[in-house]
Amino acid sequence: MFAPPAVMNNNNLLAPLAHTQYKIESVVYYPMRNFNPMPMRPYLFSVKPEASDRLAERMAEAKAGSVTPGMLNGIASGIMGTSAVAYAGVINSSWVQQPKYLFMMKVSHVDYLGTQINSYFFGYTEHDGMSFLSGSATIDTTMLHCVNNVIETTTTMISTPMGVVRSEKLLRFYNAVYNQQGYGNATVYTQRPTDLYNAVQATELANVMTQYGDQHDFTAQNVQSIVSPFAQHAVVSTTENGIASEYLARVLTGSIVATKSREIHVNSYQVETDQSTIGQFTEPNIAQTEFLRVLSRISGNNVTRPMFTMGDLMRIDPTIYDRFQVYQLTSDFSNPILTNTPEVGEAWMGQDIVTTRAYNLLENCVALATKYGFQDLSFMANNMVSAAGESVFQILNFNSFLSLAAQEFNYLLEVFKDKFFSEIFINETQSGQISINMECHVNLFGGSKIFLQLGGYPGVWYTAPTFASSLYSQVVTPDKGTLDAAAHAVASVVNTLMDSQPRYAF
Repeated sequence: MFAPPAVMNNNNLLAPLAHTQYKIESVVYYPMRNFNPMPMRPYLFSVKPEASDRLAERMAEAKAGSVTPGMLNGIASGIMGTSAVAYAGVINSSWVQQPKYLFMMKVSHVDYLGTQINSYFFGYTEHDGMSFLSGSATIDTTMLHCVNNVIETTTTMISTPMGVVRSEKLLRFYNAVYNQQGYGNATVYTQRPTDLYNAVQATELANVMTQYGDQHDFTAQNVQSIVSPFAQHAVVSTTENGIASEYLARVLTGSIVATKSREIHVNSYQVETDQSTIGQFTEPNIAQTEFLRVLSRISGNNVTRPMFTMGDLMRIDPTIYDRFQVYQLTSDFSNPILTNTPEVGEAWMGQDIVTTRAYNLLENCVALATKYGFQDLSFMANNMVSAAGESVFQILNFNSFLSLAAQEFNYLLEVFKDKFFSEIFINETQSGQISINMECHVNLFGGSKIFLQLGGYPGVWYTAPTFASSLYSQVVTPDKGTLDAAAHAVASVVNTLMDSQPRYAF
């Protein structure tokens, strides 16, 4: 049985932020259910010349100086895909067998402009620190909570002739990657657009300096992409990096802009000339999430880290110990649509086309659902029914952390449907050449599931621990060679795009 500790005075700890009042609105826990080990399958660049040539043609037709996700329709897989090699990662047999709780916490505060900021934190605990006595739950106040997803929204009140209307909009959303999540003594690398940009820059600089006899390894300079056992910083990756076409568009567009910027600057490899390209690769900064910054300060860290304990929360609001909620059933039981689906499904370690495509589809769908504010989203899609090859799509269920009118949700669902087909389905089916029947259940607060029937293969169910998705994110790789190869591939594609464009396009 765990007892709450005495609450210490936190006035000195919070003095610099004393003007801000944080309201911990809720903390909810569910036990983790069963999962298969989840390997890491990073993005892998394997460029087919016809794909980069077709992209160059589309840019020329549009007289465009940037790559959009729409331009990649049907050709993205010819430039980049998901690794068929399943790297053993943190979520191994021991990890899935260790009892844990999943948590969702909502915190709100009003910023200096008078706007209400709502912060939603999704993640998991390191172990099962719950105890139950006479139906009441007590919690180990030192148990570490690992934040996986951070979603922030703004709430404004608008006066209309019909009364005051409450409007909530997405502000930022990201995954937090940090070694303390359990990478052990391994060093892993992130390959976000900003990391690939730095790697390309380092490779090009190394090529230039080699001409002068300098053999220095410039590719080792990109320290921000390295998540080492000794690093205290958290690497943040925007949720949109999980949508392959949006990720690739950002990578290519940023590299084009950076290359053109260097062409018109003297001393082009100096730091100051890169400032014009930084905006192309901006990722959220974890320190922007003020509540995490406060929690980190309370726990004695001089850098912002996405982890906390119940004891840390009690230093801000002692009443949270009496208000947190624990459900002894997994979150799946709240969705009756999942009743007849397998709890665990097939293993993820296979290198077959069904497993790798299911992995890619599920990751893309989770990211897209998050981008449009859905906490849970279930839908079906296939291109097998119609003799004309038309695709069918049906929403089965949804739940959002946004407070919106029904009409607004209908609009968001239509946007999701449109983006799903134009940015995900068309690429995964290679413009309809591959027959797919799928059912997908996204759940940020638990496990996400996908049923995939691909061509003549039998249908298969898979389940992924979405609450810990940063541990197997496609922008995280244990192989530095993957990052270096990606940098070379990006440089090659960008050269093709720029060489084939008329000068006015840029």
